[in-house]
Amino acid sequence: MKEQKKIPEAFSQKTLLKLFQTSIENSLEAVLWTDQDGFFLFANQKASCILGYSIEEILEMSVFDISPDLDQEKWRLFWEKLRLNQAVQIETTHRKKDQKMIPIQIHAHYFREEEEEINFAFIKDISLEKNLKTELQKKEKTLHEFSEILPEIVYECDLEGNLTYINSNAYQKLGYSQEDFSGKVNVYSIIPDQYHLEIKKNIEYNIQNQSSRGNEYEIIKKDGTLLPVMIHSSIVYENELPVGLRGIVIDVSEKKKQVEALKEREESFRDLAENTMDLVIRFDLDRIVIYANPIVEKISGKSFHNLIGKKINEISFLKESAEKLEQTILSVFETKILKRIQMFINRSYWLDCFFIPEFSASNEIKSVLFSGRDISDYKTIETALRESEEEFRSLFEESGIAIAVSDTEGNFLNVNPAFVGLFGYSGREFYKMNLKELKKSNDLDDEEEKGVQKLIAGTLSSFQIERKVYDKNSSEKWVLINISLIRWLEGTPKHFIVQMQDITRQKKAEEKKSQIYEIQKNVNKILSFINNLGFDDFNFAQILEKISRAFQINHLALYIFQKDETEILFKKAESAGSEIRYPENIEINSFSKNERDAMKKILFIYQNAKLPKILQSILKNLKSRCFYSFPLILGESFYGIFLVPGKTGCLKKHIRNFLSIVVQALASDWKRKKDYEKIQEIEREKLIQEKLLLKTEKLAALGTLASSINHEINQPLQSIKMMTASTLYWHEQHKDYPYEKVMDYFKKISHTVDRISEIIEHMRISYKSKGELKLETVDVNQIITKTKEFLSQKLMLHQINIQLNLEKNLSKIIFSEIQFQQILINLIDNAVNSLDKEKKSGKKIEIKSFENDEKIIIQISDNGSGIEKDYLEKIFDPFFTTNPKEESSGMGLYIVYNILSSYNAIIKASNQLPQGAVFTIELNKEKGEK
Repeated sequence: MKEQKKIPEAFSQKTLLKLFQTSIENSLEAVLWTDQDGFFLFANQKASCILGYSIEEILEMSVFDISPDLDQEKWRLFWEKLRLNQAVQIETTHRKKDQKMIPIQIHAHYFREEEEEINFAFIKDISLEKNLKTELQKKEKTLHEFSEILPEIVYECDLEGNLTYINSNAYQKLGYSQEDFSGKVNVYSIIPDQYHLEIKKNIEYNIQNQSSRGNEYEIIKKDGTLLPVMIHSSIVYENELPVGLRGIVIDVSEKKKQVEALKEREESFRDLAENTMDLVIRFDLDRIVIYANPIVEKISGKSFHNLIGKKINEISFLKESAEKLEQTILSVFETKILKRIQMFINRSYWLDCFFIPEFSASNEIKSVLFSGRDISDYKTIETALRESEEEFRSLFEESGIAIAVSDTEGNFLNVNPAFVGLFGYSGREFYKMNLKELKKSNDLDDEEEKGVQKLIAGTLSSFQIERKVYDKNSSEKWVLINISLIRWLEGTPKHFIVQMQDITRQKKAEEKKSQIYEIQKNVNKILSFINNLGFDDFNFAQILEKISRAFQINHLALYIFQKDETEILFKKAESAGSEIRYPENIEINSFSKNERDAMKKILFIYQNAKLPKILQSILKNLKSRCFYSFPLILGESFYGIFLVPGKTGCLKKHIRNFLSIVVQALASDWKRKKDYEKIQEIEREKLIQEKLLLKTEKLAALGTLASSINHEINQPLQSIKMMTASTLYWHEQHKDYPYEKVMDYFKKISHTVDRISEIIEHMRISYKSKGELKLETVDVNQIITKTKEFLSQKLMLHQINIQLNLEKNLSKIIFSEIQFQQILINLIDNAVNSLDKEKKSGKKIEIKSFENDEKIIIQISDNGSGIEKDYLEKIFDPFFTTNPKEESSGMGLYIVYNILSSYNAIIKASNQLPQGAVFTIELNKEKGEK
């Protein structure tokens, strides 16, 4: 042992005292000596610095000068305690020279020399410690306040596990009350025993590594159940020593449920993927295959296990489409949005492909699921459908019949190329015009007015008229016009469909031929009669010549006759007013007696001909005044009575006025014959139009048929394939498959085959007219439910949920079940097409049924973006579609509208709040049925 050194003996007592005094005076701690009465006997430099007084000033003072709260009694008690214990440690405050109070810590020691008693005290300024402690307390308070608003449990405990603090959320999470934790509670008492050793090890780990790690435990709730939690804790230090733990407890019960649910979904996914007929491949972030289903073997001829771990360009049957596949998968990883494309792979298969993003619990994309359905058969049908649509559109656009659409005021809304060609105006010019401008009249005539009124009243579906119109160059044309009316959803008039055929040449030819024929007929009849009378000297040509020279024709006789060498002709004479003018140099007596007698004989013939009785009466009364008289019937009209008066003034004014009125009435009677001929012509034209419309409807029906084959026949076949493939798979694996499951599959296959047969019959019946279809009493709710089941596979593929809200015990209706299901399929398909445009989750279709006193109401709605306001008026029009022409014919809703109209049912389209479209069908009840 090293020998301890001592103070040299050479040091005198005086030297030692001086060294001791120097040490005290330069000490880093303040030193104050006081006597029994409290007066200062000594102060070092540090004491002077703390109090702000000089040493001399301090030696003139007492403890009462720097301790305002100290009095004589307190000092006496302090001195007795010091004398008794020899040393005392206290904390108090002293007042500095600048009057500021400072906290201090005093270590006082008692010293006695004979009769003298001294207090030898060390003084320490603890302002910094006090401030730090205050700040620490504030932070502790802030920490506790913050922990109170956290949704997690926050706790503090000592190293033995005794709780020193817990926030209020712990009571809510665990079910305990504050009273339950009012005593000394240890964390080990609310954590199962199997975790205790692990907790102690984690505490040691935290102390050694000065870091914390999250650990999963279970906490016993008050009701005895276990709450799975994740605990993150850290060590609490005091004076650089570990004294406890502070941590946060996170409820992971939902996470546990999610993990379990994810595990169940993965099992369900694999079960479905193993039995589906679709190709299913899962790619990770590096586009490496991490899963493939057995369909790979069908397409590639190789085991699906061989794909695992391969990249896209390493898969032989995907090499042709590898670049497109790679780009699409990268796009899904970047956008996190589902993609859909069609691909031709392995030189044999067309696939309808979905690229579905799969997310982790943290909502980060972890993989892409590729699903490909074989649509090779559908592609063949789609090609045929496209060709038929192109043929139909070509037929419509290139129709030789001029077709126009106008509003109820006659203003043009649309015209086809044939209409433009007929009149010479451009489409833009037509949009500023009215139908009336084509015939240069501001009003409808009686026939047009009556036809329009009957259309609006619903007593006519269409009507035909012949009218004279004028093209852009003011050239006159005759057209055969067919007018029909399209109505709004509520039944009010919407617009007119006007079809025109140019019959100008036909009209002129028929008019000329008819007029010549009538003239020849009348003249030949007269000549035949005269020849029978035997007047050899009668020259009819001379009679006509004399008449034409003698008289100018007024409004009662519109035509004069001329005779040439070959044929009988006519021409219109110039009007000479309402009076007959007699030339002064021509007398009626210039006709010979034989000529006058012949004319009277002719008058007799017409009096006894099959003429209207009123005309016979008029001619008879004129016999005494006229020696020559016969009716003018030319072309389609009765023009008047040709009269040669016996003498000037024999036809009084009132007679002429009366004849003018009668002639107009007679003209109407004679028109009936030509009207009958017109009716025959209209019937022939109507037959032509019906054939054209029938072809149009069949083309549209063909489109509907082709577009629905994939979901109406292919889906049941896919279901059969899935069930048989599942059974064969288990058989090939030499595993037992439950007998009940196999029999259930056989029943479902039998039912599905019956369904396919029913669909084929449905397709055949779809071409029949309403009269040929089987009308029966049907249950609306039952058909809606069957249709939902029928389309379930398609809706699942499109990630659309369909909900039924059907009123029970709904009344029955009289309808064709096939047609009613066709209506539902078309409307649901329309909603699916609308929702496919939406890039969101939670897409759904809802079907409601209910009734009132007279009607059964069906509503089909979706939560898509709805129908644009401008489109609501056009949505049931033929060929109207918001999709590209190559994707839709625009006939689906038009066919729905026509089917319902044939049953006097109504369909309306509207938008609903907050979003989506709704189609409302109003059906008539079958009386007495429930």
